[in-house]
Amino acid sequence: DVLKAVALGARGVLMGRPWLYGLGAGGEQGVTRCLEIVHKELDLTMAFTGHTRLSDVDTSILRRRHPDFPATVLPWPKPPHKAA
Repeated sequence: DVLKAVALGARGVLMGRPWLYGLGAGGEQGVTRCLEIVHKELDLTMAFTGHTRLSDVDTSILRRRHPDFPATVLPWPKPPHKAA
């Protein structure tokens, strides 16, 4: 979800429950471990998309389902160009 949000233009994401669960399970160390897991998952997901820097991520990594053919996957539409 973090990478998807970045691909759609987010400059940051909020994480509500994961760090709270880490806090409840292991205090400060639990929060640290939670953030390490999220970081590793983001790194792995980026590797699957062929990217090594968040700044290079865009909507080209996203896919959407065709409304008439759910088994068919279509590229995500490119955002319209904005006039300067």
